[in-house]
Amino acid sequence: MSGGSGGNELGANPTRGYRKLLAFQAAHEMVKMTYRATDAFPRSEQFGLTSQMRRAAVSVAANIVEGYVLSSTAQFTRHLDISFGSCKELEYYFDLAGDLGYVNEAELEKAQHMCGRAAYMILSLSRSLKKPSRTAGTDEEAPALTVRGHSTPSTPSTPSTPTSEVRDA
Repeated sequence: MSGGSGGNELGANPTRGYRKLLAFQAAHEMVKMTYRATDAFPRSEQFGLTSQMRRAAVSVAANIVEGYVLSSTAQFTRHLDISFGSCKELEYYFDLAGDLGYVNEAELEKAQHMCGRAAYMILSLSRSLKKPSRTAGTDEEAPALTVRGHSTPSTPSTPSTPTSEVRDA
């Protein structure tokens, strides 16, 4: 692609390619689960824990999206790191909600599983983007890549997605 159009090789609509990321899909499911869980919280928590949990959950998915559409791998990984932090923050909020009796043991276990799954996927994606690309089976650097009009000798300048991170459409 040419210029800084905000696109990459993941799909025809570059601003929606993030939807193919398994990390995004896990984060999005976690947001929906968080909204459902906090619906049952006491009204007195509307501007407290409910708000904090929803903001943290949305931040996880939103930072994946924002980082994905930016122009460099460094910016994408920075946003993935922020997303990971928000995910761990949400995990704590669910622990607190459990301690306060706002979620039962089954809900808490499900939330911990979803947070852990999303965090693992985000961290894996971030680490894969930080590794220098290598030609399969050799110690040679990968050939130059051109994505979004940027070319570099060994690492993509924009978010590329490892095969394990893309779900077949």
